Amino acid sequence: MAFSDFVGTDRKEELMNELYEDAKQPDYTNERVGAGHERSNTAAGLLLRIAGTLFLIIGCVGIVLPLLPTTPFLLLALGCYARSSERWYRRLITNRWCGEYIKNWHEGNGIPMKTKILTIAFLSLTIGYSAVVMVPFFIGKVILIIIAICVSMHVLFLPTLVPGAG
Repeated sequence: MAFSDFVGTDRKEELMNELYEDAKQPDYTNERVGAGHERSNTAAGLLLRIAGTLFLIIGCVGIVLPLLPTTPFLLLALGCYARSSERWYRRLITNRWCGEYIKNWHEGNGIPMKTKILTIAFLSLTIGYSAVVMVPFFIGKVILIIIAICVSMHVLFLPTLVPGAG
């Protein structure tokens, strides 16, 4: 049964809370520690949500562009949402495309082997094409190949997620 089968948004929210109880932050509070006053939901919260959304967009672009990192921007978005909105935090951590990725990274479980293989294949194709077709100078080609080798080595040395462990 999908959430869209229900008419009322209150029921959808109730079901999301039941299904994703583990995604809630422990001891979440909307107060600043030691400040003695509540956080401004209109100013600071809005700015943090805007920053989180920008980081999320950059992180999603990083999925497609091999030289732009994905993980740091997704984690920055998660941090901004954690400080500004429980709802937006929960939506990101339970997102069907990047929620498991963030959870596994945050818990130190690693990256699935399939993701490693796809990452290195896509990296090799895009940088290989750029080095052969797009870059006219030899030193530029060498730099691109060195970057591809370094990033590939980094991906290979990241922990591999064991199925059933994460």
